Formats: sequence, structure tokens, C-alpha cells
Amino acid sequence: MTDSYSTLQRLDKLAALLDARWKIPGTDIRFGLDSLIGLIPGIGDAATALISLYLMGEAKAAGASNKILGKMAFNIGLEFVVGLVPVIGDLFDIGWRANQRNMALLRREIAPPPPDIAGKRVGEDAINEKTSPKGWFILLLLMAAAAIAGNHYGWYSL
Repeated sequence: MTDSYSTLQRLDKLAALLDARWKIPGTDIRFGLDSLIGLIPGIGDAATALISLYLMGEAKAAGASNKILGKMAFNIGLEFVVGLVPVIGDLFDIGWRANQRNMALLRREIAPPPPDIAGKRVGEDAINEKTSPKGWFILLLLMAAAAIAGNHYGWYSL
């Protein structure tokens, strides 16, 4: 149990670093290295997909079923394909959080948490976390500013 627990802890830390390390001030929107690296045209999304595939390989080694691995592959693939679209893909990446979704799948498969007093499983909100409309509006403004700056400086063209 200790080995499984330490593996889950290590993978949870990596998933949090990739998907939810920082918070946009004044909002409840979190983002991580996956979102930042994904901004690099061409190679950013491929690089983060490879890191996500590493997490999936670790999940397989930890004993995840083929059904769970298939769901994890879908999450990674969807985030990669949509992430290729400038700006929209970056917004999707922040909201989708494939690595945290995959860790929630793995955690339920390998070590389901005991229910809390209300009968709700601890950690279930990691997947169902909602972002406020105000937070999305602020994120949209930031992404628009980044798109304009990127177009101006020739990072990519709209």
C-alpha cells in the first residue's frame, strides 16, 4: 500500500505542476506548466503531451486497467488536438486539465478514497471544479492580449 500511495503522491504532484500550479489573481482559474509550454508554437503541445504520456505509463505500471488507460489516452489526445489551435486551444487546456482528470481516474481505480461524513468521496471536485464567468472573462481578456502581442511580435499570425 505504501508503494502505491507514494506513486500516487508523486504523480499527483506532477499533475498539479502541469495543470494547476498557479492561480490568476482575482479569479479561481488555475494553470500550470502545461498551459505555459503549450504557448510555444509547434512544439509546446507535443512536449506536454509526451509528459502526459509519461504519467499514463506510470499509471500502467501502477496497475491501471486498459479501460482507464483508454480514458486517459482520450483525455491526452483531446487536449493535444484542441491545443494545436492558437488561443482557443490554450483556453481549452486551462479548463480541461487532462493530467488532473487522469490522476482522478487513476486514484479511483487504484486507491478509492473513503467517503467523508456527507458521503461524498474526497477529491471528486477535482474533476467537477467550476470556474466562474468572471474568471473566464478575465482569462479571455488575457488571452486576447497575448494573441495581439504574439501577432505583433510575429510569434504566430491570426
